[in-house]
Amino acid sequence: MTKLENHRQELLAYYGDGGEETANRFFFQIMADYYVMGATKNSLNNDDRANELDLLSKFVIWSIVLAILSFVPFYLHNHP
Repeated sequence: MTKLENHRQELLAYYGDGGEETANRFFFQIMADYYVMGATKNSLNNDDRANELDLLSKFVIWSIVLAILSFVPFYLHNHP
C-alpha cells in the first residue's frame, strides 16, 4: 500500500464504525492541502524560471549590441 492509503486506513481505524465519512473528509482535506502546496511550489518555480529567461533575453540583446559596436572601429579602420 502507498503511504496515502496507509494514512487513510489509519484515519478509518481512528474514527471507527460510523466515522467513515469524517475520515474520508479529513483524508480529502489532506490531499487538497498537499495539492495546494505542490501547486504553489510549482508556481514559484515557474516564476523564477520566467525571471531568469527575461534576464537571459536582455543579456543576449546587450551582447549583440556590444558586438556590433565593437565592430565599428575595426570597420572604420580598414575601410576609410
